[in-house]
Amino acid sequence: MLLLSLALAFAEPPAENPHGPALVAEAERYLGIPYAFASEPPRTMNCLNLVYEPYRTVFREKGVAYEVDPIAMIHDRHLGEPVPGLSPVLRADLDAATLARLQPGDLVYFLVEGYDEGCPRCRVTTIDGKGYGGWHTAMSAGGAAIVHAKPGGVVSRDTLDAVAFDALWVSRRVR
Repeated sequence: MLLLSLALAFAEPPAENPHGPALVAEAERYLGIPYAFASEPPRTMNCLNLVYEPYRTVFREKGVAYEVDPIAMIHDRHLGEPVPGLSPVLRADLDAATLARLQPGDLVYFLVEGYDEGCPRCRVTTIDGKGYGGWHTAMSAGGAAIVHAKPGGVVSRDTLDAVAFDALWVSRRVR
C-alpha cells in the first residue's frame, strides 16, 4: 500500500477541469437551500444532489440517473478520475502544497476511518491497513474552499475544516 500511495503522490495529475468555474457557480445557486436527507431539488438538497445538479446542468446531462451510492460513484469513476496525491490523502498530510492541487469543480469525498465496519463494499480505500468509508461529499471551490449541503443546516460555502473527516478522496472530470 505504501508503494501505491507513493506512486499516486508523484503521478501526473489529471488535466485541469475546464468546467470547474461553471460547476462551482451552478452549485452556489443553491446557497441557503435547506439540507434534507431525502432531498427534493431545488427546494431541499443533500450532499449528493448538490454535486449531481451542477453536473447535470453544466454537462447537459438532464435526465441522467447518477449513482445514488457515493461509494459506487467513486469506484465506478462515475463523475471523474481520482486525483493523484489527493485520492486518498490523510487529513494529517494536508498542507498548503497539497491543498493547492484542489481545483474548482473537483469532487471531494470525506472519509472516516472505520466507517466501513460491517460493510465491506462501503470501503473507499485502505491506508496502512485501516479501512476508510465515505460519509459526505462536497464540491471544491479551489484550495480548502468547498460548497456543500451541510447536514442539519443549509447549502453553504465553507472550508474543509468545517467537516469532520480522517481522509479525503478527490475526483476530477475533465471531459
